[in-house]
Amino acid sequence: MADDDAVNLSLAGSWLGQYFYPGGRPGSTFEAVFVQVASAIEGNILDAGGLGEARAVGRYIFPRVSFVKTYVRPGYKSIDYRGSISAKGDIVLGYWYIYRDPDQAPLHGVWVMHRNGSEEQFDLQKLATEYPLDEEMRKDREEQEANSQTQ
Repeated sequence: MADDDAVNLSLAGSWLGQYFYPGGRPGSTFEAVFVQVASAIEGNILDAGGLGEARAVGRYIFPRVSFVKTYVRPGYKSIDYRGSISAKGDIVLGYWYIYRDPDQAPLHGVWVMHRNGSEEQFDLQKLATEYPLDEEMRKDREEQEANSQTQ
């Protein structure tokens, strides 16, 4: 295998992504830079929309990625991100959750990011087909929704 074909399963580095609102409505695009030490990840995220800069802190144990994004500007709720990285290590796909009042279900949607520098443009429908969220991710989402309804 040539070095150019090597698989990078680390989350460290620069990523480009987009999150989507319920129903697949496009949200903001973002740039993220992560540092990884063992399973701990930290990073900075810059949303292209008006929300601006955020910090991310979480865990990554292949293939699972989870982190909490907290905006630098006050007044915004933190957002939980959960996803899975592709076998090639170049795309992460998952769900995001914003927990509101205990009597309300969390807001949630889909997010995707790919390594910065790759020429690939992503299409949510295409990615969902090529990199389907596995059964554990689906169970996690269902559990989150069930927990929010019982609170």
